[in-house]
Amino acid sequence: MGCCNLQCFVIDVAATHPNEKVRHRYFRKIIKNQDLEGIKARYLHCKTYENTNLMERIQSVKNRNELVPCTASTVQPLREMLAVHVIILDPGPHETIRRRRITREALSTCMIKDVLQWIASASTISIDKAHLFHSRNTNFGHCDLQEIRKDQFKRKKLCEFATCNGVICFIVDFTGQLRASDQSSCAI
Repeated sequence: MGCCNLQCFVIDVAATHPNEKVRHRYFRKIIKNQDLEGIKARYLHCKTYENTNLMERIQSVKNRNELVPCTASTVQPLREMLAVHVIILDPGPHETIRRRRITREALSTCMIKDVLQWIASASTISIDKAHLFHSRNTNFGHCDLQEIRKDQFKRKKLCEFATCNGVICFIVDFTGQLRASDQSSCAI
């Protein structure tokens, strides 16, 4: 709806109207060059009404939220969906390493072990026999990897590893060949 020409603008309005009968009626008026200003006025009126209605709904939700007292339930950690990026390293044929990259969404309150077991369920090896690594970014750079100890990962939740953009990166190594970096060798 960016054209400043009235006829182009009205054609855009007619083409994007969700009701098929109204769309057909608009195109008939456009072909006959009738009531173009009326179509534009109806469109602008609908948009103004939608924006006003949206602002009223936002204000009512805001007012309701201001009345809610702070209780133990509102202090609990947020339950939000996080993007979990996982690289799975499996032993392949002829002593090769097969790499699979998977992205799934999971709730932030889920346990790491449960999520990784669910993601790596295509593998025949149990997640308990794998080496787990957490990466601070999606590049999975050697200096960004931190190994998660087996006694830790069973009781940790995803929200403990989340970044500010809601993305968490893990590597599940069934080969045993990947090692976490020595942080002193990664210093700039």
